[in-house]
Amino acid sequence: MDKIGYREKIIIAAAVIALVVAGWYFLFYSSQLDSIKVKEGQIADIQNRIRNSRVEPGTIDTLKKKIERLEEEARNSGTKLVSKDQLLYVKDTISEKLDLHNLEYDSIEPDMIAWSSAEQDSMNIGIKKVPITIFLSGEFFALGKFLEELPEYPFLIRAADLNVDTDDDIYPLLNVRLIVHVFFKEDK
Repeated sequence: MDKIGYREKIIIAAAVIALVVAGWYFLFYSSQLDSIKVKEGQIADIQNRIRNSRVEPGTIDTLKKKIERLEEEARNSGTKLVSKDQLLYVKDTISEKLDLHNLEYDSIEPDMIAWSSAEQDSMNIGIKKVPITIFLSGEFFALGKFLEELPEYPFLIRAADLNVDTDDDIYPLLNVRLIVHVFFKEDK
């Protein structure tokens, strides 16, 4: 029994070689495979980021034009601010525009609490936003035209809230409560 035959030597040699190959695989190759998979995932992530960061040829020009337009609007909006003593002018202008569109109004009332408060824009740039409530009645399309023309007013005004009610007695006219914000120069 002490003597190992040729056949047994080959089997033992094959078993040792198989153990060495299995050990090498589990110790080195499988960790390399995991590392390769991680690297492939990182490559895919970077490729996705590159794909997502690509800009179409016209996009930069479009963005430049939009920036220029916004800068121009910002410059022009400063000239559209009115002072507090122009409140009557603001109310008269709104009244004229309502009449122009055949919209009948019951009242055009600024929020006197906001008017008298010291509340300013959050950036403290000397602009006061004053809500003005308008109760009116008129046809849907006339109301739409009126709202569409707000940016063309000689002062900065924006629609803030709109409530529309219908009444069978006055159909096709609508009863509307509209709140607009008018921006005034803050007295310093």
